[in-house]
Amino acid sequence: KSVIFFLNKDYYSEKSFDENLSDVVAPVTKIYELIEEAKPSVKTTEIFPAFREPRHDTFQKQCETIVALCDEPGEHFMYCYWDKLDTLMHEGGLSSPDVKAMLAEIDKAYKFLVDHVADDTLIVLLADHGQVDVCPIELRRYPDLWETFRHEPSVESRAAAFFIQEEKKEKFVELFNKYFRQYFILLPREEVLQMNLFGYGVKHPRLDEFLGDYMAIAIDHYYFKMSTDSFFMKGQHAGLLEGEMMVPLIVHSKKNNK
Repeated sequence: KSVIFFLNKDYYSEKSFDENLSDVVAPVTKIYELIEEAKPSVKTTEIFPAFREPRHDTFQKQCETIVALCDEPGEHFMYCYWDKLDTLMHEGGLSSPDVKAMLAEIDKAYKFLVDHVADDTLIVLLADHGQVDVCPIELRRYPDLWETFRHEPSVESRAAAFFIQEEKKEKFVELFNKYFRQYFILLPREEVLQMNLFGYGVKHPRLDEFLGDYMAIAIDHYYFKMSTDSFFMKGQHAGLLEGEMMVPLIVHSKKNNK
């Protein structure tokens, strides 16, 4: 299966799983657990958008929830995630009117947040990635390449992991470079690991399995469309272009007037 951990769904069938597979397959120690172990008096809270918490259908409402929780006694650590800017960029591209309107809403709600929390509140605002405008490459239109797969590609459309039949690896590399050399860098799993592309530290015991045999990482404005649905993205991320790798980091402290 190619599992979207975030949604606990199969990418290709879109079916949900009964158990939370991220906890089963790739468990991690969450920051909340670390905080609670270090200082149990700190209350930790997740604030998610409407796909998990229906009342949070705007970023403004999330900020209002943060302010209300901050007013409760004690010390707090809150993690707030807002998804709609990313979604709108996927749907309409980076310069669409909807994206510009959403940015204005976020800016307004952020000002509300800064104005209404106590002076001893520290706010850290960041993104997990940027985005770039993209064009699709429908991978299923290359049946000679597709027939070398052990199963469907995984990970990301601009950083795709390929699982190749052992006797067809040479053919896969030849065909991939023939079709996509100018758009993607193709790397064997061993080279990806040597580059520390996924960071440093102790390697997860299943990382080799997740990465497959090869990874193709975008160096141009294209992405691999691998599903059979009718949706085509206009914005996407996970490649090596500057715009998708650069992220904002804003640290705001009212106490220090910054």
